[in-house]
Amino acid sequence: MNAARSFRLFLAAWVVGIPASSAVAHDSPEHVIEMLTARMEAIGPRADLYWRRATEHRAIGQLKEAAVDLKRAIKLKPDYLAAYADLSRVELAQGKPRRALSTAERALKQVQDEAGRAPLLMLRAEIFSESGEFEKALADCDRALAARGTAEVDWYLTRSQIQCRLGRFAQAARGLQQGFELTGSAVLDVESIDAMIDAGLYADALAKIEPVLAEARWQSAWLIRRGRVRL
Repeated sequence: MNAARSFRLFLAAWVVGIPASSAVAHDSPEHVIEMLTARMEAIGPRADLYWRRATEHRAIGQLKEAAVDLKRAIKLKPDYLAAYADLSRVELAQGKPRRALSTAERALKQVQDEAGRAPLLMLRAEIFSESGEFEKALADCDRALAARGTAEVDWYLTRSQIQCRLGRFAQAARGLQQGFELTGSAVLDVESIDAMIDAGLYADALAKIEPVLAEARWQSAWLIRRGRVRL
């Protein structure tokens, strides 16, 4: 047995005895891949380890290897939703939107309640958006946000981007403001003001800009917004 092989088996035995996250938290993706490979050589293939190794492959742009590991994870655990979601994202990144959509829909069929389906609906919305099917993307965003009383800030941003692609700026402004009221996110508040300006809701936008200008330390971006309103 050569030295490299001996080291990998020693490393696998060590990793098995402690939480993997602690063992690999400060290593590069390449080292994490090596550790996870060694671990599976020592204890056998596991769906969660294939999924974690796929995550590291994605981090360094090895999409083909990531897809292979995710498919292996799903084969071992057919109801592994995280693996389905990540495989769909990998396929989209590979320029395979139809395959990505098929994978996302396979995952959706496994979830019965609408709240549980919400993250997968947002994933499907992303796929539709990448394919230029903005109406379908918007419908999925609306369903996902309606299913969750409170949602991720990114979900509101994603929906607003789609609405703006469709020219529905006033709708985007309302949705962003609603998201701000629910989440308290300053990002959504600022984005709602930009959407108001794009929608021609100048009085509403100015009513939000002026108080910020009176207090903000860094004013250049807000001066530009006020300039857009006045223009």
